[in-house]
Amino acid sequence: MFSSYDYVIISSRKPIYILGHIVIAKFRKKKITLTIVEDYRSMNVDSSWSSNIKTKLYFNYVLKYIDGVFPISTIIAGDVIRTNKNLPFLELPIFTNFENFEENIKVNETSYFLFCGSAGYFDTIKFIIDSYTISLLDSKLILIINGNKDQIEKVLSYINSLPTNYEIICKSNLGYRNLVGYYKNAKALLIPLNPNKKDTARFPHKIAEYCASRRPIISSNLGEVKKFFEHKKNALLIDNYEITEFNSLLRFVEENPISADEIGMRSYQLGYEVFNYKRYGPKIIEFLESL
Repeated sequence: MFSSYDYVIISSRKPIYILGHIVIAKFRKKKITLTIVEDYRSMNVDSSWSSNIKTKLYFNYVLKYIDGVFPISTIIAGDVIRTNKNLPFLELPIFTNFENFEENIKVNETSYFLFCGSAGYFDTIKFIIDSYTISLLDSKLILIINGNKDQIEKVLSYINSLPTNYEIICKSNLGYRNLVGYYKNAKALLIPLNPNKKDTARFPHKIAEYCASRRPIISSNLGEVKKFFEHKKNALLIDNYEITEFNSLLRFVEENPISADEIGMRSYQLGYEVFNYKRYGPKIIEFLESL
């Protein structure tokens, strides 16, 4: 397989796996690069000996012997430079195929806010649910979540513990076309980020899909989101990670549908310009050829 390619791009987070590919790539005289979309230390907080070994392998060997990296945020790029100042990198933001969002797709639900993400982000999901339930809203809350059985059961258990006067719907394993339909028909698309290192360093690709959906995005005014988005211009952003503040933006969407639609359209315009995957092909090729 390696003899057919000049470059290898890895997206794994497993140091031993990456190092194995580095050895093969060096033997085959191929350039090998790594995408970095999350802060490694904050995603691996386990203090066990095996976790400590993996962290040392990642920072002392992976980032030393890899030929180049694609960090998704300025914070991650800064960490890379501090670890290996000579390591070539190309900072790549989120992107998606905007052509997948051109079709008008009907879904079985109306009047809803939507979150899509991993059930493993339970704290984020709980924050959304708590923000939704502190006041009665006219819209439903739909959570499209995927994960293992225990993660999904934890979310469902929390929802079942709430009063029954809140309409919260969980869905999983949707086909991509159906998922796009739910995006495009939502009142707003939700993705709050916690002001900790883990969330501040990452830049969820889901935001690019949200932009392509032409619906208003409700998120947090920090990290990469703050770099690209402006409150009430092309997104709705909380300054403080508080359920009352997030709830106020849910109510803003319900009370100001025209303004919400305009914000959603401007998020599409921004996304089409800077999060369109077609924009980055030449830059990636140029970077690889420079290694």
